[in-house]
Amino acid sequence: MSRIITITSDWGNTDFYAAAFKGAILNIDPTLTIVDITHRVNKFDINNAAYQIKNCYYFFPKGSIHIIDVNQTPITNKDNAKHYIAFKYDGHYFLCKNNGLMYLICDNSANIEKIIRIKNLKKENHHTFRALDAFVHQASMLAKTDDLSSIGDDYPIENLTTFNVSESNIRYNPSTNTLAFKVKHIDSYGNIITDLKRADFEKYANGRMFNFSSNCNHESAMCKITNTYTAADPFFVFNTNDYLEIGSNGSDFAAVLSLSNRDFTQWNLYITFLPTEQ
Repeated sequence: MSRIITITSDWGNTDFYAAAFKGAILNIDPTLTIVDITHRVNKFDINNAAYQIKNCYYFFPKGSIHIIDVNQTPITNKDNAKHYIAFKYDGHYFLCKNNGLMYLICDNSANIEKIIRIKNLKKENHHTFRALDAFVHQASMLAKTDDLSSIGDDYPIENLTTFNVSESNIRYNPSTNTLAFKVKHIDSYGNIITDLKRADFEKYANGRMFNFSSNCNHESAMCKITNTYTAADPFFVFNTNDYLEIGSNGSDFAAVLSLSNRDFTQWNLYITFLPTEQ
């Protein structure tokens, strides 16, 4: 079976970067299977990169190699943040910059099997396209050896750039029966994926209908969760990854709320549960 390498980046689709990168890998081993997760991660947004890969990597076979090339201004350990790392988690290999992505991808860092600092195997120096030096030969070698030690040396955990994942944005006010939460992602259809998980919703819902509102002056009354996308405007459904998704069939609901992937972090969303007799 051909080994799989996936690529997630913020390179965009209008330049040659993705094609050059894949060509360089296939030039080493044309039997590899390369899958583009997305090259439209918001520029320098490691949260968005982590969201994309975290919600799809497990659909791939164990042993798949996932390259994430999205950088961000380092938060801590500025010197070490220049390093590229690779780690094994949940039976999958991940290659990325030491910029905090690892902690965003892994729900339980205790389950990380091994972490190494990636070596520049060919001593090349592509000043304007560092991913070629950091990932191409390394991913190809890893596909052959299935051993992280073949592409680098063990990396001390204290050298890892930490990312202070903010505490949960989910807030419940019992006096008003209101649940507050945030926007996590906006997909290409304009559907809003929130950070509200099914378990958190069900903890407070008790089967009740609710009113929906936001701090961008949108209100919808007498709403309910459905099991699929419906003609309701808006609809509320828990998606494949159990996040609450809000949208409007046939239209861009994010545009209705004047949201974009660049500014949605400032918006708050609210569900106010109605009395059971309604």
